[in-house]
Amino acid sequence: MSEIGEAIDAVIRGGLAPLMKREGFKKSGRNFLKVDAESVAVLNIQASRSNLGARGKFTINLGRYFPSVARAVGEPEFEGPPKEYHCTVRRRIGHLLPENLDHWWTVSPETNIEQLALDVARVVKDVGLLWLRRMHDLHALKRELGELPSIKLASVLLLLGEREQAESCLREFVRVGPMARGCAAAWAQRHGLAVGLPV
Repeated sequence: MSEIGEAIDAVIRGGLAPLMKREGFKKSGRNFLKVDAESVAVLNIQASRSNLGARGKFTINLGRYFPSVARAVGEPEFEGPPKEYHCTVRRRIGHLLPENLDHWWTVSPETNIEQLALDVARVVKDVGLLWLRRMHDLHALKRELGELPSIKLASVLLLLGEREQAESCLREFVRVGPMARGCAAAWAQRHGLAVGLPV
């Protein structure tokens, strides 16, 4: 493993790993997962592709995977635990901070690894874990997806028993993105929704 890789792993061991273990997450490589009733919470440490030698940077990705939504959307099955990129809803940790900007931590030979580990754990505790807890069920997912129409939002509405709202969402989805008419119509037909879209 490279020097920067070892340094990032030391940061994880020194701060994140103990925090996430206390919160009930299981570690797999640079991923932490926690299975809840409706979803799986995922935290991923992503190293920059430009890392070289002893200098580099990393960020943290967060996500919630809802198997029921994935099935409703029609996403393909995968083996093993979900990765962050499988998640139904995803956020980079920097966009949860007050600046709402992408945030990367820098590691170099001059870095105080212990202090950095504490800083990363503090940010995850203060904003990352709060967001993951907030996304624990379909109602929270619906709020997070907001008003932007999509097949994913229509799937959530359908799972919540809000059939008319799901149909309305799908019609609006096609209105703002007419190229999606075919896949929207096929999805509606599969779920028995009456949205008046020819397949």
